Amino acid sequence: MKPSYEQLEERLRDANMRIAELTGGHLAGDIRSAIGLEAKCARVLAMLYAAPGMVSAGLIWSEVFADPATGEGPDLSIVKVSISKIRRRLRALDLSEPTIVHDWGFGYRLIPAVRIFVADRLRPTEIAA
Repeated sequence: MKPSYEQLEERLRDANMRIAELTGGHLAGDIRSAIGLEAKCARVLAMLYAAPGMVSAGLIWSEVFADPATGEGPDLSIVKVSISKIRRRLRALDLSEPTIVHDWGFGYRLIPAVRIFVADRLRPTEIAA
């Protein structure tokens, strides 16, 4: 039996928490420095980078924009705005379109070239002796 949408979102949430544990919680901060994004956009890109597939707009909203105490936050359209800012920044870094794919009704995902680009930017540079 296939897992439900809610089960998949829970798995992604667990995976993101595990990645934060393994990286010391610095993935979004590292992406922010490497790519040059504002904090919340860096968190969105970190979620997309960490996920092997689609990430729903609802999950992005709840993890990045919603107040953890109240569950309230800005309109869901903030996710589209953030994705647009990320795309604009990636274009400025000479990545061609599309960088982030939106499948209506499912969510967002990074194309493989962007995943490789981000991974390369996150690798520590080797210091020549």
